[in-house]
Amino acid sequence: MKPVITVVVFLGLLSGLAGCATQGKPPPTISLDQSVKAQPLPEPRLAVDAGTARATAQRFGIRDRYAAFCPGAEYGPAKRWPYFAELAARVPLPVVMLGSARDREACAGVRGLDLAAADVDPS
Repeated sequence: MKPVITVVVFLGLLSGLAGCATQGKPPPTISLDQSVKAQPLPEPRLAVDAGTARATAQRFGIRDRYAAFCPGAEYGPAKRWPYFAELAARVPLPVVMLGSARDREACAGVRGLDLAAADVDPS
């Protein structure tokens, strides 16, 4: 559904709820300024210092490529994806789990290097 059509549909629904349709009034309208052109969103970029990445990998005994998992969830177990352990068993790379101390329980059943359970000094 195109954005303009979506707005019209929702306005129609709202007008019915507000009683406009039953009072013989036309539904509200919205006009979009066609002179304003949408700007493209910038491409996301992650700046990584290669030396820092190598030093961090060495510090934690990571020697090669790996898959990073974040099995925890900020809002508790109900928001967690329950298949990290199954995915870790299928991924053909070493698995490294990331997160805070609150994610330790979520990482416990997943095969791999658990940095969420580690006492990690960020410096």
